[in-house]
Amino acid sequence: MERDIAIWLRTGRNLIVFLLFFWVGIVFLFFWPLWFVNRRSAWQQREEIRLLLWQLPSLLLFSIVPRPIHVRYFLYLIPVFSLLLASQVELTLTEISKQFTAVARYKLLLVLMVVVLAALTARPDLVTLVTRHESDTVALANYVAQETQTDDVVLSDYATINFLANRPSIYEVPAIAGGQIESGAVTAAGLVDRIEESGVEMVLVHVAKGNPTPHQLVNLDDYEGFRHYLDQWFSLVTVFDRNGQLIEVYKRRDQAND
Repeated sequence: MERDIAIWLRTGRNLIVFLLFFWVGIVFLFFWPLWFVNRRSAWQQREEIRLLLWQLPSLLLFSIVPRPIHVRYFLYLIPVFSLLLASQVELTLTEISKQFTAVARYKLLLVLMVVVLAALTARPDLVTLVTRHESDTVALANYVAQETQTDDVVLSDYATINFLANRPSIYEVPAIAGGQIESGAVTAAGLVDRIEESGVEMVLVHVAKGNPTPHQLVNLDDYEGFRHYLDQWFSLVTVFDRNGQLIEVYKRRDQAND
């Protein structure tokens, strides 16, 4: 019974994520009415159009994925929708210009209107993305590099820190993600064993009370046990504010400055 409920909950959540995908690129919804209007056109039967349309049912495969899904999983379809939308806009304008010759001179304007609409309805806001800037990630990476030796192993919620600090991590670091942790593929006990086996010298944990909120290590099956292990063998040396994220930095007690 509980398993059936979990399956329905996962399916419902995946459906919400699917709908969010269309909210991210809401302009693609214009494809469907245009396709309906142009459905009798022989141009619709072209092989390349059918090839693009056959890629859409692939979304249904995500309904059986046992782990949580995210909007980014659907990004592979953006080129498909872009081509489909462009083809329908072109076909619609061609059909209109056949009936109203004066419309042809406004084709460029109509296409520009679609582009502007796409930019205005994009989520998140394009202007916000283009102007976004932060330097805390580099500052945190520099701190990690200063406080560790070149061959010291560092574990973090975010492998980007290891990359920028030029410090190795554990084998499982690519799997440290919200979906993998929630599905049980990464466990607290497994991480503790790997930390001991790899001789991890520093652990960075994204904790609550910041913005955005954490969604990775804090969701471990035995997060309290994991923190107890850190408190037993590591020392909290600082809490770093990474552009709103609160990152606790732990060092092994024999190297930490108590």
